[in-house]
Amino acid sequence: MTKFDSIVKAIEATKGTPRTGWLLKGVPPAIAETIASHTYEAAIYSLLLSLGLKKHHVSIDPYKAVTLTLLHDVAEAFIGDIVKLVSDNKLKGAKERLEVEVVREYLGIEEVNKLIEEYYERKTLEAKVAKLADLLATCIQAKRYMKLGYNVNDTYSRVKEGLKKCMTEDKIIRSLKSLIEELTETS
Repeated sequence: MTKFDSIVKAIEATKGTPRTGWLLKGVPPAIAETIASHTYEAAIYSLLLSLGLKKHHVSIDPYKAVTLTLLHDVAEAFIGDIVKLVSDNKLKGAKERLEVEVVREYLGIEEVNKLIEEYYERKTLEAKVAKLADLLATCIQAKRYMKLGYNVNDTYSRVKEGLKKCMTEDKIIRSLKSLIEELTETS
């Protein structure tokens, strides 16, 4: 199998794989968000957040932030969606190391490997924005499910706390507070 075969298979897998966390909360597979739809939504938010920072005269590469966001869940195509409840406990570092190794093994594209590592290290502004966009997409999807009557309140609360944590840890990210509030209130 070539690198391109692996990439095509990864794309196919993410398009058809529902996010496990929603299934565990009782969202039926027919309406459960897929990994690909989550990634697409998060990538759009990553672009909006990056452009919001540029309006504040912050030096950021919006295209790199979007690229990091597009790649952040690619490993799930090969190992599945390891739910937050499991990965939050003692396995968080192991989950991230596994995902980096899986991408390295199955895709074998050094530039992609470096981007995945950058995302997990969260040292660059682009990686922080990508993580923020990931949380924002999950938060907004949780609100959609809550409106439909699904009990995902704990997921919503946990992700809202994650958004707050991102904003308190980084002064530059904090400047996005009003944009984040506008996006979460619009949904």
